[in-house]
Amino acid sequence: QEAAEQRLTDEQLRSRFDLVVRQLDVGTGWFAARQRERAAQILDKLIAWMRGNDRAFVAAERDFRIVIGRAVLSGQVDRLEMDEDGRLVVVDLKTGKHSARKEDLPQHAQLGAYQLAVVEGAFDDVTGGVRLTGGAELIQIGGTQKKASVQRQDPLTGDDESWAHELVRRCADGMAGAVFDAVDNDLCRACPVRTSCPVQREGRQVTA
Repeated sequence: QEAAEQRLTDEQLRSRFDLVVRQLDVGTGWFAARQRERAAQILDKLIAWMRGNDRAFVAAERDFRIVIGRAVLSGQVDRLEMDEDGRLVVVDLKTGKHSARKEDLPQHAQLGAYQLAVVEGAFDDVTGGVRLTGGAELIQIGGTQKKASVQRQDPLTGDDESWAHELVRRCADGMAGAVFDAVDNDLCRACPVRTSCPVQREGRQVTA
């Protein structure tokens, strides 16, 4: 994939995109046309971001699995890159319409988990044993902005790693418990059991 990124021109990338889109069943009419248009806009923002990104490509869609205490943390990173200081940077491409809140970035759970994967050596097979993290980024390419928006989490170093390790351990302990605490958060609005949750007003209502 690294060689392909360096070799393909913007027009070649768009041609490949058009070929793939024609093979997908996205329906007909205005909705299908809008979906194709949105996908093309996402591609354009991705291409522009890639052309302006000077980090070295290491791997894409790379699976990882690490063990922290009683927790087994597994997943897949969109991109793994190396900066000019030889540190590994995990990049997550976001095609949704909503960005993470700025105040959440310093301890953003997903980015913290990705950095832990670097620190714990989950990518040693493709990095030659490099475990120094250079941070992690959310690349927002799905919103209405004309350019990709970069949301960055600073590198985990020394004591800074403690919050990420503690978050994983706390989640593992909670999942292993007999009782689960209901906690109000940004995902509540899309939760399928919202109407049964005691944290929500409609969840506390037991009569019509």
